[in-house]
Amino acid sequence: MSDAARKAAALLALALVLASTAAAAADRGARSDPRTAVVSDYLIALASRDWVGARRAWRPLELVRAGRLGIRYTDLPLKIDGDSGLARSAAAAGLTAVGCDPPAPHPLESLLARPPTTALVRAVGRPADSPTEATHDYLVVATDEGWKLAAPAGLALDDCARRPGAVREGRYVRAVTAPGMEGRVPAVAALDSFVDVTLRRLDVAAERRELIAREKIDYLFAPPDWVELLAGAPTVGVANLQVDAVFTSHPCHLHELAHVLVNFSLEELPLY
Repeated sequence: MSDAARKAAALLALALVLASTAAAAADRGARSDPRTAVVSDYLIALASRDWVGARRAWRPLELVRAGRLGIRYTDLPLKIDGDSGLARSAAAAGLTAVGCDPPAPHPLESLLARPPTTALVRAVGRPADSPTEATHDYLVVATDEGWKLAAPAGLALDDCARRPGAVREGRYVRAVTAPGMEGRVPAVAALDSFVDVTLRRLDVAAERRELIAREKIDYLFAPPDWVELLAGAPTVGVANLQVDAVFTSHPCHLHELAHVLVNFSLEELPLY
């Protein structure tokens, strides 16, 4: 081997050592920060398909919200994380955990009146059926039991519902009005009527209709910037299938409500 070749080989070996050391240091840093640690542990649980361990990473309230209407997705063991490509890949072809980026402020904090202590942590994984890495931004919240994953939808609903006069309940719909919508009122009576007529047309049994009457479908009536943040893209409204709620700037968004009702009538179905 020539001197130039030996020198190139030595430089390559040194670069690999430095990269490995940097990666190990970054991993130690992530593990020492409880905000990234909970996401890292969750990512490992997803990769090993440890659904029980994965559930433990979430606030219990989120899991209750996700299950209260009894809608189940056959291809998604963890419904609350249905908008994450990482979770969907783990349940389908498989996933390799890569790591997490350092925590950052979550944009939801700027909208809430009384935000809890939160952070945004980006998880990185490699789906088995893809040559490239995938990412998902997780919201973590400080709780009495430590840092937990939380659904932005749940935090938004809880924060807005604490405002005086923000909640209007019908038989089937619980409408919550966000700040910035003063002077506008969600059409609760029309929404309720649509739910009742649609459930009957779908031949949903009376006891199942009573389940919705007890639990209510959450309908967050919010400005466009709220809806865009919660939906992940500019839109008038969206049905959030993780918590079976509607987020919209329209006072009577029947199309999005219909998504929840159809899935409720089917009870168990594929996500897509």
